Amino acid sequence: MNVNKFIYCLLFIVLASCVPKSNSSVQQAATDLPTQIFIPTKHFVETTTMPILTIAPTDTPNPLVEQARTFAEPILQAIANRPPDFEDDFSVNRGWQLFELWDVIDSGVLKINVPEGETYGSARHSQMLASDFVFQVDVRADVLESIPERVSKADILLRERASVGGSYSLSLLPQLAKWEIYDHVDGAQLATGSLPDLVSMGQWMKIVVVARGNQFAVFINDQPIAYFVDDTIPDGQNKLGAGGGGGRADVKFDNVKFWNLENVPGLP
Repeated sequence: MNVNKFIYCLLFIVLASCVPKSNSSVQQAATDLPTQIFIPTKHFVETTTMPILTIAPTDTPNPLVEQARTFAEPILQAIANRPPDFEDDFSVNRGWQLFELWDVIDSGVLKINVPEGETYGSARHSQMLASDFVFQVDVRADVLESIPERVSKADILLRERASVGGSYSLSLLPQLAKWEIYDHVDGAQLATGSLPDLVSMGQWMKIVVVARGNQFAVFINDQPIAYFVDDTIPDGQNKLGAGGGGGRADVKFDNVKFWNLENVPGLP
């Protein structure tokens, strides 16, 4: 081969190898690359918490739930066809004693709207003074703000007596999805539980408390959640309240029904 021809052939081969591939070839090469998919894994951290009584509406037998049913059901059956001794839908004020300026009856509900920096609001009615009773009320919490080391709540106060310096209380803390029962004379917590499906912000909760002698049963949305026995406070005034956390509270109550069991004959 002629030397010049050889050089020309060599240059042609080098130049041809420098021509870029077509777009379709590049895209095909990209699709041929292996694809990696990363699935995040959960990391569970063990924490130490205080033990808490949790009573959820399940099919699993629970001694306290069964005790609540056993105690309360005969009483609830006895009043099933009996009108309440007192009931109120808050269409007007039917004699409620409202303790603060922010306790009002308006638009068919009792509103307790505690301003920021204030402590508490409450309301009571003279016809809810009894030792043995069934107390039903609908409760809704739209705002419950707190300052550090304090917690706002919606309260059903039971057997309040000034002479003994306190009451029992069923406190609803829907911002924490929990409830608590206190003896405010002895300063003792009698029961507590977590019920996210029943106790939550912005929803109406139907509360029923059955009290007779030293026994109490509590229902939320027709589910028995607590039973306790205590002799500290034998009788007193039953009330509604909200606040206690130092921040704003917006709590509504409606459809109060109250049966004084002293007026119900033939109780078992």
